[in-house]
Amino acid sequence: MLKNYMPPKVHRNEKQEHIKEELKLKIDAKFIREISSSNLTLARQLKNTARRIQGIEMAKKIRILCWVMTAKHTHKTRSLAIKRTWGRHCDKILFFSESEDTEVPTIQIENVPPNRSGLWTKVVGAYKHVYNYHRDEYDWVLRADDDTFAIVENMREMLLPYSPDQPGFFGYRFIPHSPRGYFSGGGGVLTSREAVERVVTRAFDDKNRDCANTSKPITDDDVKIAQCLYAVGVEPDDSRDFLGRSRMHCFDDQAHINPNVGNRDWWYWQYLWWPVKGGLACCGENGIAWHYISPEKQYMLHYLSYQVQPESVIFVAKATVPEGVIPKTTERTTYRPIGYPIEIAR
Repeated sequence: MLKNYMPPKVHRNEKQEHIKEELKLKIDAKFIREISSSNLTLARQLKNTARRIQGIEMAKKIRILCWVMTAKHTHKTRSLAIKRTWGRHCDKILFFSESEDTEVPTIQIENVPPNRSGLWTKVVGAYKHVYNYHRDEYDWVLRADDDTFAIVENMREMLLPYSPDQPGFFGYRFIPHSPRGYFSGGGGVLTSREAVERVVTRAFDDKNRDCANTSKPITDDDVKIAQCLYAVGVEPDDSRDFLGRSRMHCFDDQAHINPNVGNRDWWYWQYLWWPVKGGLACCGENGIAWHYISPEKQYMLHYLSYQVQPESVIFVAKATVPEGVIPKTTERTTYRPIGYPIEIAR
């Protein structure tokens, strides 16, 4: 039946129109790709600008003074790493040590006992210095170790609902040594302006029997500062997010994400005030502080926190189908503006 079939003749004009149409489609596709690419760039720029504006507005409302407890042998490593990374995001940062160092620079605390027995002397001296010389420059004060890593912007976000004129303090809460527990020092302790004033003027004078012997060598400085804050009516606040996930941490990120669940004799499990979960459910997206961070990791975490810009990703779960028809996987769909081909990454 098709033996003698001849295709219809295509006139020259029709061929030209067909070629023009193909060319137009190619141009349109290229245009769409270029527009899509520029839209992504524009969206990213707008997102970053919005973040900066939000950060500036939050910074205007909440001033955070950070003070870091350090030691002579870590001035050139830990202290400088903090100064060059997250310390730049504080409204003011101060380093307290038993010796002076003009490069960091450090503020020298006099008559510090050797080793860990001098921790409490540094804490008392640091809070007194902060209050006596900088009381008009902060709303909140962060006490950190020289192996603490912090994201100050997330700190401000957490503090937005709270008034610095009310006595309060935040941290990673442990059970022992007090009916109300205490906050781990290395994970960062945030105190309000009112709390700092109370503890310096009413607790560090050695007249308060619940906060006596402030000049005596004490190794558990985080326990002692909690006792002194309680003595002047400062109550602990909850640093967790609305899902009960931690935002301030006593260990590094890896230890919290992968806790030592097999060893129930580990002291950590007996110290916990709040329930915790392993894996990524342990911690909130807006993390604030971590402990035991090496100088090298300070730079890495700062890079990941402030310079890496992830693209928007949409997770599309497949519908339930009979076994074997479609693999039971989740497809990750990289977002593209409307009009641009959607890519599926497996």
